[in-house]
Amino acid sequence: SGYEILQLAALGDFLNFTYKTIEPPDGQWGKAGENGTWTGLIGHSLYGQTNWSMGMLSLTEDREAVIDFSTPFYFDGLSFVAPLPKELPKYLAIIKPFVGQVWIFVIIFVIFSGPVYWLVLNASEKKAGRISDEKLSETVLYCLALVFRNTTKDRLFIPKENSTKIFLGSWFLFCFVISAGYTGNLISFMTYPGKESSINTAEDILASGHVIDSFDYGGVDYIAFEATENPFYQEIWKQRSPVFSFKPSMERVIEGGTVFIDFFSSLVPNVKAKYTSGRGEAKVHVGKTPFFGLMNALACQPGAIFKEILDESLLLVLSFGFPQKWEEMAIAELKGSSQSKPEKAEYKSSERALNLENMQGAFFLWMLGMLAAMLAFSLEVCAPKKRKMGKAKTIAIADIEGKSKYQEK
Repeated sequence: SGYEILQLAALGDFLNFTYKTIEPPDGQWGKAGENGTWTGLIGHSLYGQTNWSMGMLSLTEDREAVIDFSTPFYFDGLSFVAPLPKELPKYLAIIKPFVGQVWIFVIIFVIFSGPVYWLVLNASEKKAGRISDEKLSETVLYCLALVFRNTTKDRLFIPKENSTKIFLGSWFLFCFVISAGYTGNLISFMTYPGKESSINTAEDILASGHVIDSFDYGGVDYIAFEATENPFYQEIWKQRSPVFSFKPSMERVIEGGTVFIDFFSSLVPNVKAKYTSGRGEAKVHVGKTPFFGLMNALACQPGAIFKEILDESLLLVLSFGFPQKWEEMAIAELKGSSQSKPEKAEYKSSERALNLENMQGAFFLWMLGMLAAMLAFSLEVCAPKKRKMGKAKTIAIADIEGKSKYQEK
C-alpha cells in the first residue's frame, strides 16, 4: 500500500501491463559498497533483477551515473519530528507581560522618580520662598505607590508650583499606562503562559540535547550525510542512533527527549494518519527546515526500452493532478490500518477561570516577601540591645517626671 503502489496501479491500467513486486534481500534502498557494487533497490535494477525499482528513491549524482531514472514525480527530503514544545512555567507569568527592555526602563524610572520629584519639589519651593516639609523617603514611597495605583487622600501630595504639578502629572500618566498594560497582559499570561520555542533546525536539535533516532535506509541518507560539509549535519550524523522500526521511535518522540529523522514522504502521511488527535492537533512537531531537498523517481534498468513511454505517462498523470489524490488515499489507508481508535473531538472553551495553577506566580512572589520579612525580623532580633535599653530608660524617666525629653526640648 502507499503512494507509489497507487501510482503503479494507475500506470498499469493506463499502459495495460501487469506487474509483480519483490523486495531486495538486504532490505536497503541502495548505496555503493567499497568494491563498487550497489545494494538494495538500485542494485536490483542495475543488475537486471527488476525492470524498475520504486520506493521513494531519490536522485543523487552517484546513482544517476549508474542507473536511468524516470521523470521525477515527488519532491522529498530528509526531515525530522520532535516533541511538541512544552508550556512555559506559569509562575513566570508575573514577568511575562513586559519584555526585558521594558522592565529595565520601568525599574530605572521607578528608582529615580522619587529622588527626582523630591529635588524638583524642594527647588521649586525654595524659589518660592518656602521650605518643603516632605522627606525624601516619603516622596520615594509615594511615587512607588502610584505605580501600584495605591494612594490615599491624606497622603495625596498637592504641589503648589507648576513645575512640580507637571512632573507629578506626567508621573501619574506614566503609572496609569504601565499599570494598565501590565494588568491586561498579566491576565492573558496567567491563563496561557505560552510555549517553548519549537525545534525547527539542525542547530535547534543539537541545542536541545535530545537523543537522535534516524531510520536506517542504507541509501541516500548515508550518501547525503556523509557528503555534507555542514558542521551541524555532520554532528547530527555522529550522534544519531540507527533504528529499523518506525512506531517505537515515534512513541519516544511523543514521550519527549527524542528527535526522529526520516523522509518527509514517510513522516507527514504517518503524522496525519496516526499521530493526530480528533481535534486535528498533531502529537509531534514536524521540523520546518528539511536537511536535504531531494527529488524522487523510478530507477529503471540502464537502456530500458520502456523508459520513454514511462516518462510520458508520468508527466501526463502529474498534469492531471493525480499525485495529490494518491497522497490523500495513502493517508486514508494508513488511518484505516491504525489500531488505535481516533479520539473524539471535544469543544474547548477559550474562557477559563483563574485557578491555583494560574495564580502560582502570585503565591511564589508572596513567599519571597515572607522570606524577606523573616530575614528583616532576624536582623532586628540580632541587633545590639543598647539602643532599646536607652529607649526604655527614657520612657521610665518620662513616667516619673511626667514629661519626656522630647517635650522638654
